[in-house]
Amino acid sequence: MNSEWMIMSAFAAALPAAMIARNLRVYRPLPKPSVLDLPKVSVLIPARNEVENIGAALDSILQSEGVPLEVLVWDDASTDGTAEVVRRFSAKDGRVRLIPGTPPPPEITPAAAHHGGGKRGPSVAQERMLQQQYTAGTPDQSSTVSSVSNPPRPPTAA
Repeated sequence: MNSEWMIMSAFAAALPAAMIARNLRVYRPLPKPSVLDLPKVSVLIPARNEVENIGAALDSILQSEGVPLEVLVWDDASTDGTAEVVRRFSAKDGRVRLIPGTPPPPEITPAAAHHGGGKRGPSVAQERMLQQQYTAGTPDQSSTVSSVSNPPRPPTAA
């Protein structure tokens, strides 16, 4: 009876090992996805008078690896040289594009824009103009550009 248990134990141990060996031959690892297989990611940066920050932001985004991307900088008629910085990046890296915008409405003060007061994000008219400019600039792509106005804010403690 002792030898019967040994034979059954050996068979019980050999069966999973044989199944694993067969599966390793049949099921090979999947190939790594190619960057060409991935969809392009569009990064939209709304900027107004951000000459001190836009270069570092573009450097950071352009260091992304493993995903094809484009960076669209929507410049709201900056007066401090923001557009020139973006143009220099665009000349060095074809993934960067400057989209000239219009100045924000007078009710959007710099303080309101930076501290979340007032209207946030581009207006519907600005979104349409951005979509038209983007589509006109890249007729071979059928991408959609959209933005989120007034994103939800986390609750504050009372």
